[in-house]
Amino acid sequence: FELDVAFSVGEQIFWIEAKTTDDFSELLPKYKKFSRLLCADKRFAILVWANYQDDDPVAATRGALAQMTICSLAGFREHLERALDACRSAQAAAS
Repeated sequence: FELDVAFSVGEQIFWIEAKTTDDFSELLPKYKKFSRLLCADKRFAILVWANYQDDDPVAATRGALAQMTICSLAGFREHLERALDACRSAQAAAS
């Protein structure tokens, strides 16, 4: 098991995985374990799924099982910006 991208902003760890195929169901238990270890909030554990469709109920189920946020390639930048803003706001409030 390898991590695609992991980085921190202050104390908050961000973890990003990218998948180009639909065949990753067997990885969901591992993703859940790592999500719990690395990120207390699933906004900061992101699965970028190339085949993701906004109305896909399977994607929502997989995201819940993995305790990650699933987004499309097109929506990744927007989601990451929102997550970074939330992280910065939380850090500013804690200061």
